[in-house]
Parts: sequence; structure tokens; C-alpha cells
Amino acid sequence: MNTSSPIRDLLRRVRNAWSVRRRIRGLGHRVECRGAALRDVEFDIDGEAHHIFIAPGAALRGVRIYLRGKGHVLHIESGVRFARSGELWMEDEGGQLRIGRGSTFEGAHLAVTEPGRILSIGEDCQFAYGIDVRTGDSHPIVDAESGARLNPAQDVLIGPHVWVGAHASILRGARIEAHSVVATRAVVTAGDYPSHAVLAGVPARVVRVGVSWRRDRTP
Repeated sequence: MNTSSPIRDLLRRVRNAWSVRRRIRGLGHRVECRGAALRDVEFDIDGEAHHIFIAPGAALRGVRIYLRGKGHVLHIESGVRFARSGELWMEDEGGQLRIGRGSTFEGAHLAVTEPGRILSIGEDCQFAYGIDVRTGDSHPIVDAESGARLNPAQDVLIGPHVWVGAHASILRGARIEAHSVVATRAVVTAGDYPSHAVLAGVPARVVRVGVSWRRDRTP
């Protein structure tokens, strides 16, 4: 695909596209967003053979989509909503960033770095604002004597119906099961966290189990 045809295709396929900015370079990209509602969205894409799919019924506002490298997959299901802002950031090659149906975001930075890493968010999750989720640290930390890498990237897997509070960070290797709550300003590090749990603190730990949550405000 040349550098001009993705721009024309994008404009034809997007419904309700206000202030969509496009900087698409490289070859072999596929951008599919027919029926999605995009407002103040920026596509900043370079490299080779990236695939972006934004399902009909998704609504993105104030989101920057930044892809570098080769062969990334960005998959956003129907009903996903970014209400305020967001940055979807992918580097290196073969990364996957998948957001399940009906998940909502006020504002989040979601980053997939280093080859072959996956960041997966399940259905019906709720993210507040100021949230950082990343598969890697972007720069290596090494042992001073051996030179061995101490912080390789790891997948981040968030199950369905997880609520993430404002200013929380979810770091490489975290796996959070369904119906859990991540408290405000918690820092979730590598590990397996159970379903129906509240995670709080720095680093986060399970402070309560046997919970779930709802979107309504019923007392």
C-alpha cells in the first residue's frame, strides 16, 4: 500500500470523523474503521504491514495511534469508548494490542514494546484517567557485572470486567483476572492476581477478595 491510498481509504470508511489527522508512511498497512466514530484522533503510522481494526460502534476521542516497526495488530472491538484522551503506542515488531467489546476509558496510555509482546484488555472493563499500561520499560536494565538483562518485556493480560482507578499503573508481566478492581494510584507489577479482588498500594497487593463492581451509582 502506498502512502496516499491509506489516507483516502480512511476518510471513506470512518463515520462521524471530526479532526482526524493522518501521517501514514510505509507499505502494506491495513486500516479498517468503517462505522467507527473518531473525533480528534491522530494516526501516526510508519513501518511495514501494520493492521488496525476499529469495529463499528467504537467511539474514540482525543486518541493518538502511534505505530513503528513491523507487523503490529491493533484490534478494538465494538462499544469501546475513549471519552477524553488516550495514546495507543506500539514499537518494534509483531506486537498485539487488543481491547474487548464495551470497555471504556477516560484517559490511558497503552504501550506495547519489544517484539512479539501482547497487551490484552477484556470485555466491559472500565478505565478512569491518567492510567499507564505497558508491556516493557522501553530501556534495558542490566546486571553491572554480567551485563545480563534484568527487565525483559512481558505480556500484560487484563480479564473482562476489570475496573482500573485513576492514575494507576499496570506494568510488564501483570495478569489481572475478571471482576477485579485496581485502586487509585496502585502500581501493579508482574504476577498473577485473582478474580474478584481489590488491588491497592505500591507495589499493589490483594487487600480484599470476593468482590465485583457495577457501573451504576445505586447506593
